[in-house]
Amino acid sequence: MNTPIPPTEVDVQLPPVPEPEPIEEPTWWRLGWVPFAVFVLAAASADFLFPRIHGFGVGAAIGVLLGMVAFLLLRRDFARSEIIFLILMTLVCTCGLLLNGSVLCWVAALAVPFVMVQMPGKSGAKATSKYLNWWQFWFSHRIRAEVSSRANRIKKFLPLLLSILIGIICFVFFLCIFASGNPVVELVWNAIADAWNSVVEFLNLNWEFCFHVICWGGGVLWFGIYTMKRPEAQEPMPAKTVENKHSILPYLAPSVLIGTNLAFLIASSTDVAFLWLHRVPEGISQTEYLYDGAASITWASAIAAALLMVLFRPSGSSRRSSVSRVAGYALLIQTFVLAASVYMRLYYQVEAYGFTARRVLAAECMLMGVAGLVFLFIYMSRREQWWSLLRPIAGVALLLVLAFSISSPSQIAGDLNMRQAAAHPHWKFEAKDFNYRAFSVEKNLNFAWFVYRQCQDPDLRYKINTRCNILMKRAESRTWRSYSVFLSHEEKLAAEILKKL
Repeated sequence: MNTPIPPTEVDVQLPPVPEPEPIEEPTWWRLGWVPFAVFVLAAASADFLFPRIHGFGVGAAIGVLLGMVAFLLLRRDFARSEIIFLILMTLVCTCGLLLNGSVLCWVAALAVPFVMVQMPGKSGAKATSKYLNWWQFWFSHRIRAEVSSRANRIKKFLPLLLSILIGIICFVFFLCIFASGNPVVELVWNAIADAWNSVVEFLNLNWEFCFHVICWGGGVLWFGIYTMKRPEAQEPMPAKTVENKHSILPYLAPSVLIGTNLAFLIASSTDVAFLWLHRVPEGISQTEYLYDGAASITWASAIAAALLMVLFRPSGSSRRSSVSRVAGYALLIQTFVLAASVYMRLYYQVEAYGFTARRVLAAECMLMGVAGLVFLFIYMSRREQWWSLLRPIAGVALLLVLAFSISSPSQIAGDLNMRQAAAHPHWKFEAKDFNYRAFSVEKNLNFAWFVYRQCQDPDLRYKINTRCNILMKRAESRTWRSYSVFLSHEEKLAAEILKKL
């Protein structure tokens, strides 16, 4: 008789279950509650920033503020100087949009943060980090880390939700069939339809609401371009000192600077003696001396600044020569004096003839030139390469350009002319000034009305009337988003002018 053989226990070794890969967080972000708050701010900012038919105004200004708050709140890899620059730019852009609806401010608020993200910055991210932008973080990290942890609970409710949805569809489908041939069922159908329409009307689910939803979704996606990892900044190479052995350059630099200083000394001393004191010597035309000459000074100052940049480079011999250093700083001081002389000439031109867009623009350009001289002084006093100052120079130039865009030179000139006209009765303004060169009725309605009351020119009257009608037509359909201080003032003035024309 065969006895059964007891089964032997087989030791089966299952393959080890691979552990999930660790989730690497973007170390150049602030985490925790911050991404969720930025998620909401990005959606709201895009809604406000989206251009409307009637231009930009208070809505775009709010969008700039919300967008910059989201940007600075999320990122942690910006230096203090960069944060200060972004805050100043935000304030300038907000003022430009609120006061005058500046398109340049709107473009700068969108473009500058993106450009700064592409520029090298301080190291703040691991090279092996997977989530290098906003999209990967939300649509890969969050779905895998959070949704997968709740998958079991969701699976329990999916069949129930699906069955309820199918039941509602069947109910609506067959009720619609019955209502087409039964008046009583039709009353029930109409009651359900009215209740649904009232809910839709209460929730304001119209095209405008759908447009806002599109802006919110697009804003969340659009914000991803501001969340990418910055390239790491490389340590600057130390400046190489070149010994000019057996070279004539160390002897030429002092002579070049001394000769240039003597020429500048003649121009600056005569300006201080005659221009600043308004005492033109005999035999010289007062008009030619007081009102002209700004172009030559500008060219001479630009050439002198370029000369100082070349001579005072880190490897140049001028930094090691006390004579060259004294002559270089003396030339820089005289350049500042001549810049003040240009402003004096502009002052005398305005005092004699009034403000024009060209003179205001010249004053703004000279202000940028003075800022450039300040950076030239910083460059000369430090042993650094000139490209190390490119970022601060570009930042200051951008801030000045944005500040100038808040009000155009034509607007500034017209407003100043009206404010100072009583104190300068010799100023004479005519209708031909509004030929789109000096002034324009579109940007100077108040000043055009001021001039028309003096000259009563029919062509100018027609331009003013056309502009007023356009403003009143736009005012009927504008919303609070496109409100700006300048445009609101123009519309009130247009209403008053139309009553008097």
